[in-house]
Amino acid sequence: MKRIILLIWITLFTNLLSYSQKQTTFGIKAGLNYSSFIDSKNDQSITYYEGKVGFYAGGFISFKINEKLSLRPELLYSKQNSYFMTNGLHIIVYNIGGVYAITSREGTIKESMLYVPIILEYKLNEKVYFGFGPQLGYSLSKELEKIENTNIETHSNTIKENINSEVFEIGMGVEMGYSINKNCQVSARYNYGINKRQNSNTSIIQLGISYNL
Repeated sequence: MKRIILLIWITLFTNLLSYSQKQTTFGIKAGLNYSSFIDSKNDQSITYYEGKVGFYAGGFISFKINEKLSLRPELLYSKQNSYFMTNGLHIIVYNIGGVYAITSREGTIKESMLYVPIILEYKLNEKVYFGFGPQLGYSLSKELEKIENTNIETHSNTIKENINSEVFEIGMGVEMGYSINKNCQVSARYNYGINKRQNSNTSIIQLGISYNL
């Protein structure tokens, strides 16, 4: 299903470019994001996520198709963080100090992503526009800082590890924007990762500003 969506959008992207009036605009954009994850529940444990604030920055090319429609590929760097807590664990650990069971984990996920959204933009009027489209993501790095709580009250480990094992993401985004003037826009976008990475889906709210060069 994910491949079908991607192929349809690539075909649409190619066709729209061929019919465009070859009016292109280059620009830059930046803003804040509020990122979290949606957990895939299982019978053994439940992970709760709480979003944290990060940032994004990058550039775009806008192809004007007609007076209402534009196609806007972007290249964005995104720094996103999320707090997590996993309950219901029962992991037995054997070491020199004895045997204990890990009962829960909590900490922060820190991830750096490279995104390529392709947004189809529709002007509702001279000021307000709506956009939607897919985005491809690649994880540059992903770190987990966690505390493992155990059945031994005094036993708590703070661990930092790299969990960048699933690096590709396919997502969808929806956006609303407002043109302050002909060169400057503010926008709000929601992105959702369709494919699961580490048994969870990415969920990101972005607020930002863009400027046409």
